[in-house]
Amino acid sequence: MKQTYFKELKYSKNYLIHKPRNLYEQYVNAYAFSEMVKSYNKVPNKKELQLQAQDSWQKVKMKDKDIIQNLIYKLLHTSIHSSSYPFISQKKSIESQRPPLASINNLPKLSEPSNNVQF
Repeated sequence: MKQTYFKELKYSKNYLIHKPRNLYEQYVNAYAFSEMVKSYNKVPNKKELQLQAQDSWQKVKMKDKDIIQNLIYKLLHTSIHSSSYPFISQKKSIESQRPPLASINNLPKLSEPSNNVQF
């Protein structure tokens, strides 16, 4: 039987701004990465995501630079949960489609072997 290997989904950490040059651009990319991971969407609408990132930036831009760097770090380390892998949900549906196994109590009774069997 051939063994199947499952790859972790890959998300771009520079989805909105390819070469970030300042803290704002780093934050916007980190925010976008985190949202893509949470939504399991590798190619979300850039315009909508940019607007969401800008709204989020408005809430954090006055904070200390170290706090913002820490937020960026946390956003870039958003964990990818195993439920994002499609094979897990498929396994459950496959199991539910299987017919139930026969119980040992429901097996037909076999007659005793006779002594006059010839070989």
